[in-house]
Amino acid sequence: CHIPVKGQVEDYMIYFIPNTLPPVANFTSDVQMVPAGGYVNFYDLSQNAPASWSWTFNGANPGISSTQNPVAIQYNIPGIYPVTLSVTNGFGSDAITQTSYIQVVNSANICQATTMTSATGSIYDSGGPAGNYQDNEYCSFLIDPCGTNLSLSFSSFDLEDYFDYLYVYDGNSTAAPMVGFFTGNVVPPTINSGSGQLFLLINTDLSVTLPGFAATFTSTPSGPAPAAAFTFSPAAPVINSPVQFTDLSSSGPSMWYWNFGDMTTSNLQSPQHTYTATGTYTVTLVVSNCASSDTTTEEIMVIAVGLEETDPQNSFTISPNPFSTTAMVVLGDNIDPQSARLEICDLTGRTVQTIYPESQNVPVQGEALAQGVYFLRVYLKGSLTGNRKIILQR
Repeated sequence: CHIPVKGQVEDYMIYFIPNTLPPVANFTSDVQMVPAGGYVNFYDLSQNAPASWSWTFNGANPGISSTQNPVAIQYNIPGIYPVTLSVTNGFGSDAITQTSYIQVVNSANICQATTMTSATGSIYDSGGPAGNYQDNEYCSFLIDPCGTNLSLSFSSFDLEDYFDYLYVYDGNSTAAPMVGFFTGNVVPPTINSGSGQLFLLINTDLSVTLPGFAATFTSTPSGPAPAAAFTFSPAAPVINSPVQFTDLSSSGPSMWYWNFGDMTTSNLQSPQHTYTATGTYTVTLVVSNCASSDTTTEEIMVIAVGLEETDPQNSFTISPNPFSTTAMVVLGDNIDPQSARLEICDLTGRTVQTIYPESQNVPVQGEALAQGVYFLRVYLKGSLTGNRKIILQR
């Protein structure tokens, strides 16, 4: 293609080879330590061209994402949280969980974070607790706890006198009333908020840096600590059918985090969820308010389509259901106990217990059965009249 007059020509060929390998999951983030109320951006580093992504962020809002590089994932509750990424292409899938990956703390650098929502915490200039702040800074920070009686106290203060300033506003922006502006090395007095929020702004000039400031804020948590509790319906759902989860937590939680056990989560108070595979799943609910947080778990068994309940003649009732030791079956008036037979069957259809009733009230004992979902079938003169799920929970 080219005839050189002087010099040398080299030809190269580039081959594009289609990927035939399953992906290898990997990721990173812009930060791993974040103040309560702060945000984290995540970046996919997976190899071999994944085509879909499924992220799970325990303790965060939102708790899941299907984008390649999720941004602005917010963590509100102090603690240490894992992050899971699952990736898939046409040749397979892979997943990675980095445990203890995100640490949510009650301290912040005024130039690296924007908001803190915890009831108490610490805030420093950009140099942190041991370094100096930088020249030409213009950084702001909002203290926005969910409690009351917010106050801000300084333990140290050293800004270039008359050139570098810290401004404090009683509200959520510079539009709120200013309650003080400070420079030099005199430690400011304690500041009490009337609005429940404090907005801090630091502005430094082009020369001279000093140790800056260290401050702590406190507030009074509103109300008692929550107690997590929930229920779900139906008790033994089938795949591809919605399950309603209902929050029953006490003491007024303000945040909810659900993990449904199948790598999906929700931050709704009482979400619906659909399982796409049979099996037993551990569902976790974490609730929190200003005072504290609490966690509870329940197991849910998802069964195959086709194991429907039938009882067109209303031939019996079961109570309680679920049960732990003994359930009482009450036969309908249309069922003659002397002509009836009760069978308990597992999910494969195998009969695990047969009962011949002596009266309309028939106790069902669960001591010899494993925890799980069964079907109680009532036969009258050899013919099936009713078939209902019965749940045994220890």
